[in-house]
Amino acid sequence: MALGIEIRATSGRVTTWHRVLHEIRERLLSRLGLADDGRDALARTRDRAARRAARLAHAPWWTPFRKIRMARAIRLSNAPHDEAMRGRMLAELAAAQHAHKLGELDMPNPWTC
Repeated sequence: MALGIEIRATSGRVTTWHRVLHEIRERLLSRLGLADDGRDALARTRDRAARRAARLAHAPWWTPFRKIRMARAIRLSNAPHDEAMRGRMLAELAAAQHAHKLGELDMPNPWTC
């Protein structure tokens, strides 16, 4: 009772502080490369940089320091030297450029057999 373990165990509620601390822990583990999706911190950093580069390539021309930020993101992603990363970056760019056509796709009716 002194530690409050019984109270927490019986209430079953998740407090806001618990959610915040859980999110901070997950982000810290991700930054340290200890998350459980099979990637290390370097791979995560490179993936984020590739997505940032694709987003900046599709950004309007008046975006502040767009060319400098895009060059830095490309350098961090290692896309010029890694064929797989270059493919991911180009796939992100293609998805961003053609996202407006997503609503125009003809999809089969899921309610008919």
